[in-house]
Amino acid sequence: MPRLKKQKIIRTAGTAAFIGILLMALISCKSPSSPEEDLKAYIHIYNTCGAAVDIFMNESFNTLLENDSSTTIEVVTEGVYSLKAYKTGTEILVFYGQVSAFLGGNYNWDIEGPCEIIVTNNYGETLQIHMNGTYLGDLDDSYSEAISKVTFGEHTLEAKKPITGEVVASTTFDLIDAGNYFWEITNEE
Repeated sequence: MPRLKKQKIIRTAGTAAFIGILLMALISCKSPSSPEEDLKAYIHIYNTCGAAVDIFMNESFNTLLENDSSTTIEVVTEGVYSLKAYKTGTEILVFYGQVSAFLGGNYNWDIEGPCEIIVTNNYGETLQIHMNGTYLGDLDDSYSEAISKVTFGEHTLEAKKPITGEVVASTTFDLIDAGNYFWEITNEE
C-alpha cells in the first residue's frame, strides 16, 4: 500500500504542475488582434509647410493641423482618398495629393513648403547662393535655379563671391502665398 500512496502523490503533483503550466500559458498568451483593428488603414499626415493648415479629405473638412505637427486619420474602407491642405482661414491651396489605402496599411503624407524661389544670376560671374545662412550652391552667370519646397514665412537670400565671401546682393522674402517668387541678381548699384 505505501507504493499506491506514492503513485497517487506523484499523479496529483503531475496534474497540478500541468494545470499550472496551462494557466501560465493562457495568462501570458496575447489575444489575437480584433477584427476591427485589421479593418482599418492609417494615413499619417506631417505638416512642415511653415503655417497651420486645414486638412480636407474627399472635399470634406477633417482637421486643423498646426505647423511642425502631425495627425493620423483612420479609414475603414479601401479606396483612393483625395487629400488637400489649405493655409488655415484662406483658400490658398498648400498641398494636395491622393492616397490609395488598403486595409491594414499605414500611409504617410508630408505637407512641405509650397513656395519656389527662382534665382537668376546676371551679375557677371559665378556666385554662391545662401538662404537663411545656409549655403545652397553655386550659380553660374546667366543661369537660373529654383529653390523648391520653401516654407511660408520670412527667408533671407544672399549672393556671395566664392573666393572672398563678399556679399554682393541680398533680399528678404515674406512668403505668405503659395507659388513662385523671383530674385534677379545684377551688378548694378
